Amino acid sequence: MEPDLALVLGLFFVGLSILLTISAMTAGRSAGAGIFAFITGTLLVGFAFVNVHGSYTIAEIPQILMSVVSRYLM
Repeated sequence: MEPDLALVLGLFFVGLSILLTISAMTAGRSAGAGIFAFITGTLLVGFAFVNVHGSYTIAEIPQILMSVVSRYLM
């Protein structure tokens, strides 16, 4: 898996985990799905940071997001 794709998927799963956890807490359910999504996202982001040549900066993330979306969805 490419590090850029892993970074984008990881950030998606971390963002999704926040929504899943809030939804579970407001409904009085267990936040198991949110925890699983957070762990998956964290592992993907970690994989991306370990396997990238150089490093990522905050300013590069929108450009990486757009390049991954255009590469795989267009």
